[in-house]
Amino acid sequence: GHLSPPVWQRVFWATSQGAVAAVLMIGGGLGALQSATIATALPFTFVIILACFGLVKGLRMETAKLHGAAVAPDITIVGRETSWKQRLKALLLFPDKNQMADFIDETVCPALKKVAAEISASDSEAQVEVTSDGTALRILHGEEMDFLYSVHTRELKGPDFGHQATDPAASAPELYYRAEVHLLEGGQHYDVFGFSQEQLIHDVLGQYDKHMHFLTIARS
Repeated sequence: GHLSPPVWQRVFWATSQGAVAAVLMIGGGLGALQSATIATALPFTFVIILACFGLVKGLRMETAKLHGAAVAPDITIVGRETSWKQRLKALLLFPDKNQMADFIDETVCPALKKVAAEISASDSEAQVEVTSDGTALRILHGEEMDFLYSVHTRELKGPDFGHQATDPAASAPELYYRAEVHLLEGGQHYDVFGFSQEQLIHDVLGQYDKHMHFLTIARS
């Protein structure tokens, strides 16, 4: 059957209810309690309203970003035309740390510096930053959102396949590295290792074109 609460719990509940009733009687009744509750909650109402405005603005910006990426012409293909054998070789290549460092120094840095120099010659401010895991190009837009294109080196566990495609006597590497593109909103999950300077520059311009399209939508 149903077990009733222990005696001490019933006494506690009754005492608590009596204490609440006494406080209400002394403080002016239920109306005073309601007024105190409203006065306490009023500041949080403004906080919630501001949070809602921020959420709506963030959703509008995100929608504009996605729309800009979908509508802007994809010119990243320009300058990246390679034969299918070159593409296959790049897919089966798993660079080590030294190869990746050479790629960053000999290809990524010079390519980003060329873009920064051309942007600076057009009276816009651009700078190349060398980070601990790669290189970044930042184009400053004053009060509007800056453009950031960075190449980060990412360490991964070596695969058990593909390493014999170029050298049958080679053993599977324990680690290999990817040169992944990151924008201001985060990683783009694609690897640019093996690109030439010209191909990398066109990839930067493609992403910058999408960014400019996004800013145009955001202004409207």
